[in-house]
Amino acid sequence: MGNSTTTNIRGLRGDQRAKELEGLDLSRVIALAIDTARDYPKALIFDYFGRVLEKPFFFDVNQYGILSLHHRVQHWAGCVKAQRIFVGVEVAGCYHNAIVEALEKLGYEVNLVNSFTTSTERRKMLDFSKTDDKDLRAIGQAILANNGLSPRRVTGFYEQLQLVCRTRRRHVNEASALKTQLRQLMTLVFREFQGLTNPAELEQKKIFDSFWGRKSRLIMRHCPLPEQILQLGETGLQELAKFENTRLKDDEIRLLLQAAERALVASSVEWAQFQSEQVIFRLQQLETLEEQIAALELKMEQMLVKSPAVLLLSIKGIHVITAAEFIAEVGSIFNYTYNRQLIKLAGINPVLSQSGGKKTKAYQISRQGNPALRYIVTLIGKNLCSKNCANTYFRTYYQRLAKRGKSPSQIYNAAANKFIRIAFAMLQNQTLFYIPGFEDSSSDILRKLSCQKNREAAKKALEFLNATENLKKQLLCS
Repeated sequence: MGNSTTTNIRGLRGDQRAKELEGLDLSRVIALAIDTARDYPKALIFDYFGRVLEKPFFFDVNQYGILSLHHRVQHWAGCVKAQRIFVGVEVAGCYHNAIVEALEKLGYEVNLVNSFTTSTERRKMLDFSKTDDKDLRAIGQAILANNGLSPRRVTGFYEQLQLVCRTRRRHVNEASALKTQLRQLMTLVFREFQGLTNPAELEQKKIFDSFWGRKSRLIMRHCPLPEQILQLGETGLQELAKFENTRLKDDEIRLLLQAAERALVASSVEWAQFQSEQVIFRLQQLETLEEQIAALELKMEQMLVKSPAVLLLSIKGIHVITAAEFIAEVGSIFNYTYNRQLIKLAGINPVLSQSGGKKTKAYQISRQGNPALRYIVTLIGKNLCSKNCANTYFRTYYQRLAKRGKSPSQIYNAAANKFIRIAFAMLQNQTLFYIPGFEDSSSDILRKLSCQKNREAAKKALEFLNATENLKKQLLCS
């Protein structure tokens, strides 16, 4: 049987609500529920006992609409002499953000209501129809019971970093899709450009070291068709490379011309020309995206050195991108009391099935919470356990769990949990990664930063941190 960590039957949520209501006259507690929509959000004002004070009403998401909503809430707060106002806003894509920001500026403490919670509360009414008014009542039930509510943890600086990180991730996915399309197009117009085949030996001889290297892109940009390469010839290819400040080796030119001579001739010249235009167009799109990604990564580095999460770079295997994406989804570490709150937010907390003193041996993760955070922490767990990472602390952990018969996916999730616990302690205590016996798993933060200005900023932060640590030691000794 598990031991309760709190004195309330509802756990931490129950403790939190009990503290919020302690000493208050419940008849002077009111709540505001908002059903978010793109154009016509709806609100409901009621008291702690569920009595409706203001029937459901629509409001506009602009200055006048928010002020009208504010005046209605303050009117009823004055009527009942409210000692506490609870506000719950249902999460709906990006549409709730503007409402939440406006209400927070007016001084309200806003909690977010998960849409799944709304659906669950609505089903409890045993009325399976769905209307805006029923959704509002369901949101109201969640507010009163403190079910499925979460504060807006990522705000201000961390919200800006989150936008930068998510934009970069989206661009990376788009770039990956473009690379797949480019490979397919080059296979259609010039099959052996990616390598000359030899059926006798079943091997492929590469023309260039990398398909995405500068030399390969030079050919795709100027002469993706075999007939264009043959028309240029050896001299033309050398002049083209010289004009683009690139050097093509003799062997590369020989293989390229050989592949062009062997290539199948397209039946339609117009179709081949169209395909080559598509190659050039996709390559331009890819290079534009790569420039944007590079600019976003530089921005991520600049923002990371301004946050305590720069300390995470002291873990071997954690780099600027992963550290920035992690803290962007978490927000300020001081919004959390326990590391298990982060684990649950990521949705990698093990789900226990237990009854009558018996429980399952194989736990599954909940997969609830923030999917973006879950993606990045599971990726971190996998990277830290890989042989290429050379982080002996996590490699030892991986080997220990593997001997116990755990599958790789289970170990990666466990490593992600361990990383969260370590990161929580590091950020809460403002310390570098250091585990006795695994000193080689620590890393130099400054070497992971590409910009000199960012290295100087990080160096100053580390010097301040060392000075603070020395002061603490002196105070303890005295």
